[in-house]
Amino acid sequence: MKTLSPFKLGFTFAGCFLGAGYVSGQELWQFFSSFGKIGYLGLVLSMVLMFIFGYIIMRVAQKSGIKEMDRIIISQDMPGLRSIIGILQSFFIFGIVVIMCAGTGALINQIFGLPAYFGSGCFAILLAVLACKGVTGLVNILSTLVPLLVLCTVIISIIAIFQNGIANLTFPQSETTNPLLSNWLIAAVTYVTYNLFCGIGILTPVSHLVDNKKITAQGVAFGSIVLWIIATCIFFAMASDTTSLSQELPMLALSCSINNFFGYLYAVLLLCGMLGASLSGTVAILNYAGQKFQLNERKRPLLIFLLVAIAWCCSLFGFGDLISVIYPICGYFGCFALLMVTVHYFKLKIKN
Repeated sequence: MKTLSPFKLGFTFAGCFLGAGYVSGQELWQFFSSFGKIGYLGLVLSMVLMFIFGYIIMRVAQKSGIKEMDRIIISQDMPGLRSIIGILQSFFIFGIVVIMCAGTGALINQIFGLPAYFGSGCFAILLAVLACKGVTGLVNILSTLVPLLVLCTVIISIIAIFQNGIANLTFPQSETTNPLLSNWLIAAVTYVTYNLFCGIGILTPVSHLVDNKKITAQGVAFGSIVLWIIATCIFFAMASDTTSLSQELPMLALSCSINNFFGYLYAVLLLCGMLGASLSGTVAILNYAGQKFQLNERKRPLLIFLLVAIAWCCSLFGFGDLISVIYPICGYFGCFALLMVTVHYFKLKIKN
């Protein structure tokens, strides 16, 4: 595959994080909007940190030639600690795949009234088929889906804001506090650390598809801006109609309140977001397993179908509850991971 352009890299970078939680508004509500107006400051801070640490992760992979996600974090020859980190990363990445399956179930149930297990089961089958295409297939899928996600999310958000009235924008704080996200600053940092902790697994192989640091910086910056644009639109759209916040998929409820066409359109967008994030996670786990256990091409499909089958079973616990627990805990582990990656980055700079 030829080296990625800044735009293709940017869309791939953004697509790794545009899952069901993000596009539906549920994730943005729990980490940012639930703190009121100050939550938007947390959102801006998180996007800046996403750019800084996303760039660092990719440059470490490029400068060191490392392709394993655990070695990006632990540069020292400490196989035991590397194994622990790799297992934790795989566990939390798998958790994201589970959440995407759960999100699909909630979506199908909210739109068509069909059982959640049916929707998540169909999604799991589609995920297994597409995951067989590997990293290059993932890049091609995300670079196609993400521009559509951006365009449609912006249009629907603007329509919702103007329909409900700009003067009626309200930023209510959540009446219940998640003890894992005690204030807006902790929530913003946790958002970055859990995303990138899980994202290392796919950013590492993707980084080797880029041949210089300028394209890397431009691509990660562009991807971070894409994430900020979508998040900003969703943040203000939810503020235009706070009744949507009681739903598991707030932006879907908001789109349906405009008219049925926009409701179905946003449902498709959500499916695209879920597919992109779950594909990123599944491919990351497959790459890691292939590196550690030297899986041949015949065994990969079997592992893929086993992974998505387990993810489907776990997804039956529910969408919103999974986000509120798995993401923050992953974020705390991610703080250590990003610190170690940063240390690795400066070691490489000093060595060169």
